Amino acid sequence: MGTNSLMAVRDIHLIVTSRVRYQGLPSGALPVRQVTRQGVKSSTLFYLLYINGLISELE
Repeated sequence: MGTNSLMAVRDIHLIVTSRVRYQGLPSGALPVRQVTRQGVKSSTLFYLLYINGLISELE
């Protein structure tokens, strides 16, 4: 991965919050402490970026 890609990934995850809706009412902002949440569309992209870099390093 190039420097720009790493910086973009870092910036996406600096301040990430999520909310929970319970009985129709939203919660306050909750910090997300994991880098990539399961089921998020970007998870696949981040995996591909990681694995492609790993393959390049192993070659």
